[in-house]
Amino acid sequence: MPHPGTPTQQRSREEVSRVVLLYVLAAALWIVLSDALVQWLLPDPVLRGVVGTFKGWVFIGVTAVVLYGLLLRHVERGHQAFDRERAAWQQRDEAMVLLQSLVDASPDAIFVKDRTGRYQLFNAAAARIVGKPVAAVIGQDDRALFDADQAVAVQANDQQVMALGQDLTFEEVLDTVAGLRTFQALKGPLRGADGQVTGLYGISRDTTERSALARQRQQALEAAHRARDLLRDVLARVDDGLVALDRDWTFTYANPPAARMLGRQHPDELIGRQVWTAFPTVVGRPFQQACEQAMQDQQPIVREDHHPPWDRWFESRIYPSPQGLSIYFSDITPRRQAERALQVSEQRYRLAASHGQIWDWSADTGQLVIASGFWVGQGLQAPPPQASLHRFEERLHPDDLSCFRSALTAHLRQRAPYWLEFRMRHADGSWRWFQTQGQAVWDARGRAIYMAGTTFDITERKGAEEALRESEAYRRLVFEQLADGVLLIDSTLMVLDANPQAQAMLGYTRAELLRLSMHDLLAEHERPRLDAERVRLLSGGMHLDEWAHRRRDGTQFPAEVSVRALDGQRHVKVLRDISARRATETALLNYQLELSELTQRLLEQEKQTTQRVAQALHDHVGQTLAVIRLNLDAAQATYGPSMPAGLQQTCGGLSQMLDQVVREVRLVLADLRPPLLEAQGLVTAIDNEIRSRVLPGVGSETGADVLIEVSDELAARRWPADVEYGVFMVAREAIANARQHAGASLIRVILGEDDGAGADGLALDVQDDGRGIPALMQQGRPGHLGIVGMRERAIAIGARFSVGPGPDGGTRVSLRWKADKT
Repeated sequence: MPHPGTPTQQRSREEVSRVVLLYVLAAALWIVLSDALVQWLLPDPVLRGVVGTFKGWVFIGVTAVVLYGLLLRHVERGHQAFDRERAAWQQRDEAMVLLQSLVDASPDAIFVKDRTGRYQLFNAAAARIVGKPVAAVIGQDDRALFDADQAVAVQANDQQVMALGQDLTFEEVLDTVAGLRTFQALKGPLRGADGQVTGLYGISRDTTERSALARQRQQALEAAHRARDLLRDVLARVDDGLVALDRDWTFTYANPPAARMLGRQHPDELIGRQVWTAFPTVVGRPFQQACEQAMQDQQPIVREDHHPPWDRWFESRIYPSPQGLSIYFSDITPRRQAERALQVSEQRYRLAASHGQIWDWSADTGQLVIASGFWVGQGLQAPPPQASLHRFEERLHPDDLSCFRSALTAHLRQRAPYWLEFRMRHADGSWRWFQTQGQAVWDARGRAIYMAGTTFDITERKGAEEALRESEAYRRLVFEQLADGVLLIDSTLMVLDANPQAQAMLGYTRAELLRLSMHDLLAEHERPRLDAERVRLLSGGMHLDEWAHRRRDGTQFPAEVSVRALDGQRHVKVLRDISARRATETALLNYQLELSELTQRLLEQEKQTTQRVAQALHDHVGQTLAVIRLNLDAAQATYGPSMPAGLQQTCGGLSQMLDQVVREVRLVLADLRPPLLEAQGLVTAIDNEIRSRVLPGVGSETGADVLIEVSDELAARRWPADVEYGVFMVAREAIANARQHAGASLIRVILGEDDGAGADGLALDVQDDGRGIPALMQQGRPGHLGIVGMRERAIAIGARFSVGPGPDGGTRVSLRWKADKT
C-alpha cells in the first residue's frame, strides 16, 4: 500500500478539495440566482413557498447525482493511482533486495553512510569483520564499532571525502574479531538530485599481509642504505685512492682521496665521465694498455707509472671483474724521489769511494756541478757552485774536445759506458791528464734527466773523502726519513741496514736486524716461495709483490714489498704494511656481495608481491565489480521504465561509480602487471604502454611526443621472461622521468640488437631532447631510487646500464643485454 505522504495521497486531497469547492460554488449560485428569479416571476408568497420547496428538492436531486458521479470518478482514479504506486514500490523493494544481495556477495566490506556518519548500508563481509549483525549496525556510527581513537580517525577520513567531494584511498588500522588488522579503504561521496553531498560509500579490503610485506621491504631498503653509507664512510677514510670503472670505461665510483689525487674537488666531478676523455694524457700510454689487458685477461695487474701533467708517480693495483675495473692507487712520489735520491747518493758514494772528484749534471737546466777541489787543483779560483758544461769544455785540450762530446752523446743516447781520458789546462799553462767516468739516470720515457760522475786526480784525494762523508750523511738522512720500511740486503738475503720505520714495523732493533736474513723475517709458509723466487727478485729491475712477514713477537702482517737492485751485490727492499688496506678490501668485497644479494632479494620480492596483488585485484575485486555491474544493468533493463525518477537517478549514480571503480582497478592492474607482456612480448607491451599512458588524449600529462623505433624482424622476437620484464620496467621508468623532468618535446624509444652480441643480444635506448641530466645526478641522488632502481634491474638480468648526455643533447638511458651461452 502507498506510504503516508506519498504523491497519490497528495493528488487525492487536491481532487477532493476541487470537488468540494465546485459544489459550494454551484450551490451558492443556485440559491442566489433561483431565489431572485422566483421572486421576480411569482409575486404570490404562497406560490413562491411551494416553488421554493420544489426548487430545493430539485437542487438536492441534481447535486446528489453530480456528486455521486464526481465521487465515483475520483474513487476509480484513486484506485488506479494506488495500483501504479504499489507496483512501483514493489519494484523498488525488489531492486533494493537484489542490490543488497550483490553487496553481500562481495568479499570486501561495502558500506554507505549519511552526512552524520550513520550507516545506511552494511554488507555481510563488513558484519563478519566487526562481529555484529547488519541490523545492529544500521543507524549506528563508528563509535559503536571501534574504540574512540580509531573511530575519530575513520570519521576524520569520512569528513575529508565529503569536504573535497572526490574519491580518496586511506589505510586504516582497526580492531576486528580477528584482532588488529590493516585495511585499504576506497571512499567516495554520494550526491542527491541537487548535486549536494548527502553521504558517502566505501569499499574496504583487508591488506594486513600486504602492508607487512611493504614494511619489510622498506626495512630492507633502509638496511641497504645504511650498509651503503657505511661502505662509503669506510672508503672515504682510507688513504689510498679507489675508483670503479664500468665496461665502457666510465667512472661509477670514486672516493675522496682518489678525487684529490686526480686533481678534482669532489668525486662527483668524475662520476659518469669516460676515463680516457677526462684524462686524455694517459691515452696510448702503458697505464691504458695495462687496464685493457686486465679487462681482457681478467687478471689483476700492479704497476707504477709517472704522470707528466702532475709530475707525480702513482702505484696502481688494477682488479678486473666482468662488470668493469676496480683500481686502487696511491701517490708514491715521495718514495720514488727518496729512491732516486738514494740512488744518486749511492752513485756519488761509489764514485767518491774511488777517490775521484765528483760532478753532476742536470739535462733539464744544463747546470754542471763539480767539487770545488777540482778547480782549486787546477790553480784557479773556485767558480760559482753552479757552472755550465760550456765553461768546463773551455779548458779542454782541442784534440780531446770532440772525443769528450762523442763519449757523452753515446752514453746519453745509447747508454754506452761513459769512461774517458782527457787533458785540461792548468793555471800555470801546463796540461794535466784526468780520468772521468759517470752514469746517467733516465725517466720512464727513456730521456736522460740527470748524470753524475767523478774526475780522478790523485792530489785531490782529501777532497774526495770529504765528498764521501757528505754523501754518506745525505744518504743516511734520506734513508731514515722514508715513511715506508726500508731494508738494505745483499745477494745472500742478509740484512745490511734498516731504517727506523722498518725496525718499528718488524719489532727488532737495528743491531738485531743486521744478524737476520729475509728468511727470518717472513712467515713460515712464505719461505718456500722465497727460495723459488730468489733468482727473480735478485735479477735486477723492480719487483712488487705481497708477502706475509713475521714480527719479533711472532705475530704476522701482510706487507707490500718492492725489491730494486742497488748494484750488483746490494738490493733495496721497501716494505709497506697493508693490514688496514686488506681489511678495507675484505670489507668492501663483503659489502658488495651483501648489497648484491639484498638487491636481488628485493627485486624478486617486489616481483612476487606485485604478481600476488595484481592477481588478487583481478580475481576478487575486478570480478566482484563486474558481477555487481552486470546485475545492476540487468535490474535497470528490467525495471527501468517503471522505476520512479529518484530510483532511476540513484541507479544511474551507482552505475557511474562502478564504471569509475572498474577504470581505477584496471589502471592499478596496468601498473602492477604490464599489459600484453606475457602474452605478446616486450615490443607490443612497450607500444601499448606508450599508447595508453602517453599519447595525447589518452592520459597524457605533457606535450612531449613519444616514438618507438624497432625493426620488423625484432618486433615479434621473444626473450626470457625475466629479461623482458626488467627491460620493460627500465623503459617505463625512463619514459616517465623524461616526461616529468626533462622538459622535452620528443622522446624516442629505440629497441635493437646489441652490437657486440648480434641476434643473441638486446639494446634499449630512451633518448629525449630536453634539458639534459646534470653529471651529479647520473648516478642517482640520495633518497631517490629512479636511476638506482633502473641500474639494479639491469644488473639483476646481467645487463649493462648507463645514463648520460644524448648525441644531440638531452639525456640518453641505455641498456645492453647479451645472452649467456654457457
